Amino acid sequence: MGHKILESLRKIYFGLINSIVKAYNAVKTFAKTRRILFIVSVSLLFTAILLPTLFFTLRKSKCIYGNCKYGFGAKEFRDGTRYAGEFYNGFYNGTGTIRNPEGHSYEGEWKLGKKHGKGKYLYPDGSSYEGQFVEDVKEGLGLFTWPDNTKLSAVFVQGEPEGKGILRLSNGIEFIGDYKKGVVYQGKGIYIYDDGSKYMGEWLNGKRHGKGTLFGEAGNIIFIGEWENDQQKKAMSLNNPPSKK
Repeated sequence: MGHKILESLRKIYFGLINSIVKAYNAVKTFAKTRRILFIVSVSLLFTAILLPTLFFTLRKSKCIYGNCKYGFGAKEFRDGTRYAGEFYNGFYNGTGTIRNPEGHSYEGEWKLGKKHGKGKYLYPDGSSYEGQFVEDVKEGLGLFTWPDNTKLSAVFVQGEPEGKGILRLSNGIEFIGDYKKGVVYQGKGIYIYDDGSKYMGEWLNGKRHGKGTLFGEAGNIIFIGEWENDQQKKAMSLNNPPSKK
């Protein structure tokens, strides 16, 4: 498919060049001043330079092995991203692996160019998701693993855990909670904030409620004790006081 597209673009390009030459000759015949000729010449020259640049820019990937239209092959993109696996009509289809220079990778099933079916996605920080995908989105039963080996087993809906979920810490302790749009709605669970801090404990109606611990980004304990309606209520004594940084 790639060769046919390039051949079509080549024909379009040379067709435009021929049209430009004809237009230039026609304008030259009717032009009465050198100034008009100069403007037309510069405009046509700019167009002639721009078109081949656009032509070569459109070629963003190349097939480096096998058959990248139907069958098995490998494709490389200009940014260093590589895909190796099955193709159907030029789309990733079947099973295959894709990796990019930033450290993202996916290995699993594809359907017409999208992650679809069973697969495993690795993030640059070492986190991973293994489970079901539907059109590039986590959808269905899956297991999310953080770099510290904390694991969440749950059903994912539109990329977020939904319903009953089991959180297993690296030390073997398990929390069971009900998730709603990625947040523990009721029960016991963990939530990691954008700044790297995290809350681990009891929840009620999507808010921190009951016994729980708030950790800093470095793992230091910021608060441990009772929570009520998402607010700290009563602190417990700490053998390991929070960091003063």
